[in-house]
Amino acid sequence: MNYIFYSGATRLTGEALAERLGMSPTTEQPTSAEKLIGWGCKTNQDLDFTNTVIINHPNKIRSNRNKLESLRTLASNEDTSNYVAKFSEAESVIDAIDHDRLTLPVIGRKRMHQGGKGFWFCVTKNMVTKAIAEGAQYFQEFLHIEREYRIHVFQNRAIYTQIKNEKSDKEYWKSLHKDKITKYAANNNISLDDSTIDVVLDRMAREETLPNTLIRSNTRGWIFNHVALSDTDAKVVAAVNAVRAVGLDFGAVDLAIDSNNNIYIIEINSGPGLKGAVLDAYVEAFSAWLEENTPSSSTANNSASSNRPSNDHVNNNSSQPNNTININDNSLMLMLNAVSSPEEARALLNRLFNNT
Repeated sequence: MNYIFYSGATRLTGEALAERLGMSPTTEQPTSAEKLIGWGCKTNQDLDFTNTVIINHPNKIRSNRNKLESLRTLASNEDTSNYVAKFSEAESVIDAIDHDRLTLPVIGRKRMHQGGKGFWFCVTKNMVTKAIAEGAQYFQEFLHIEREYRIHVFQNRAIYTQIKNEKSDKEYWKSLHKDKITKYAANNNISLDDSTIDVVLDRMAREETLPNTLIRSNTRGWIFNHVALSDTDAKVVAAVNAVRAVGLDFGAVDLAIDSNNNIYIIEINSGPGLKGAVLDAYVEAFSAWLEENTPSSSTANNSASSNRPSNDHVNNNSSQPNNTININDNSLMLMLNAVSSPEEARALLNRLFNNT
């Protein structure tokens, strides 16, 4: 059986992919799987899989979820080191600022974060100290962002490319938040009145400044739109190298372009939310992967039927000593199933029956 292994946060897209691909969805490690797609799954320890073909191994996803470790990996890789903004863990950030290894303002984050959660904007050392007390675990220099992109990479190529644009429509903002609230309520058996939700969101929307220029998420006035980029575009090359550097097979790479036109890797998403054309692009890529990793027995069976001798043993030459080998059908098929082409099958048969 084939599985898509996802987490609660990536459930909606995980289930959509499972339905389109005819796979079984799960939030738990499958006890036995022929093929497995890791889709932003969450695990507390390394997992062992036996005889399973995996794309985006859960252990690699787990490593990438630690954003500080992911930054360290990217910074130490020669293909991606130039795309990482300066950063420091919390324990040494004040010293880094005092000795000009890090320049204020900085952004404080938690090692494990998602979206705009766990975010501290610090313009002074006092603010940094307070952020650490509140839970910030590492800091990165603030970037003066001009543009942002999301590059969807699958097995060393970009399958879909997007640019982040402003979406300051407050009705759109309210619809996104209402959707999240109603789905949370349904998943937790909470009864909510639609009119009450609308009143609360309307009040919140009036107090919300859109778009938010610090936290550029879809719930804060930003939206991704398709943009055409070539395979040789520097942003695409950086994204492909980033996914490879952290050991993933696919991922959505968020990139920023600063006011000096420098490229910076923000993060790599192993289970991005998908819909529409970008969902179609992943379905197409996964379908090809599934087909490539489905062994076909027809080649070996056809080769066996055309080359199999009529008896269980063959006398190579009647004038020579009668050297025979006894091979039953099951043994022969096991050997033939191990070859990958008709030529290899014929070579195996010739070696068995003509060189005894």
